[in-house]
Amino acid sequence: MESKTSVESTRLSTLGYLYSIFTLACSVAYVFILTEYTTNDHFWRNYNVTGANTFLADVINAKLRLGEVGDLDIFAPASLKDYSLPTTVIDVRMSMTRRAMTQPFSLEVAVMSYRANTLFENVLIMMAYCWVDFGHQFEMAHTAKRQLRCAKSYYDNAAVHLESLLRNVNHIDLAESSYGVQINQTILSAVTTIPGGSAWVNYIQNHEWGLSQEVDFWRSYGLTHYATQFQNRYQAGYLNRSAITNALGMSRSITISTVPFFSRSLSLWSTRYINIGWWTDMSKCVPIGATMIRNTNTSVKALGRNWKTIYIGSTTTVGGDIVRASIGPFMSWDTKLITPPSSLLNVIAKFHAQLYDRLRSDLLLSESFQAISESDIDVVPPT
Repeated sequence: MESKTSVESTRLSTLGYLYSIFTLACSVAYVFILTEYTTNDHFWRNYNVTGANTFLADVINAKLRLGEVGDLDIFAPASLKDYSLPTTVIDVRMSMTRRAMTQPFSLEVAVMSYRANTLFENVLIMMAYCWVDFGHQFEMAHTAKRQLRCAKSYYDNAAVHLESLLRNVNHIDLAESSYGVQINQTILSAVTTIPGGSAWVNYIQNHEWGLSQEVDFWRSYGLTHYATQFQNRYQAGYLNRSAITNALGMSRSITISTVPFFSRSLSLWSTRYINIGWWTDMSKCVPIGATMIRNTNTSVKALGRNWKTIYIGSTTTVGGDIVRASIGPFMSWDTKLITPPSSLLNVIAKFHAQLYDRLRSDLLLSESFQAISESDIDVVPPT
């Protein structure tokens, strides 16, 4: 009886040891398997910056450039780029920043952007203002023709109303900073000479509203969007991120494009003849005692001056006269980026799909295609 019990005990002990060894081996194996998935925040096996991250960024950016929306099949696109190399980088187009900055923003984004920046940063927004106030009582356009153009085409654009900025900057900055002093000297002081102007200025300098209240107030004046002009004085910084949700429901974001901010030299600032910046207007008004409000007796025109001679003098050229007669005075133009029609973008998307499918199936054609070097094309004639 004791012998039988001893054998049974030995058998159970052996099974216990084997079970412990087996479970330990499974745990070790699981750790090795899990290691491949826990090397990144996405729990994505073999995920790395130059591989999966770069591929996803390229695919999403390609879709965004063509204005495609909806579901994205990451297995459908073809690419000639080798994502196994440690030097592979994201394909970032510098024009993405220009496109993003010239497209209309929502009013919510505009208000949040104003409030996130200082007055100095907000002043440098390249915008030729049409009016000081949302009610269109205080006009700011350089010329009567542009003022009419504002009333016809830009009445619902919050960006051409200086009030959108003044309502959302620090009141101390507006009163004491260098730009704040110029704004008071060349704009707000003139507004106070117009009936109802003093009350309006006092309200602007003392009000404080929440985001939703502010946006509702803008909309009550018929404002629908915020869009700035095309310019090449500054390249705005641009950071675009995309969220990835894994099978566990955990969401993490990846950077799909980033462009640094930089300021171009004055010699490269070709759009200065279109719009030289309203901060420059203020600096020109101060020495001659002028203000930027059209319907006052201290405006540039009322003082017997005009913006043309202030900026480029009294000399004229045949080319300059033709441009002014056809388009209008320099520094008083309106420019905007015209986006391609959706039909054209659809054609380009289909062409890309067919091209890459053919390159993927025809090795000889693929080698010949990749041997073609890129060329820089100057759209301006050399003469």
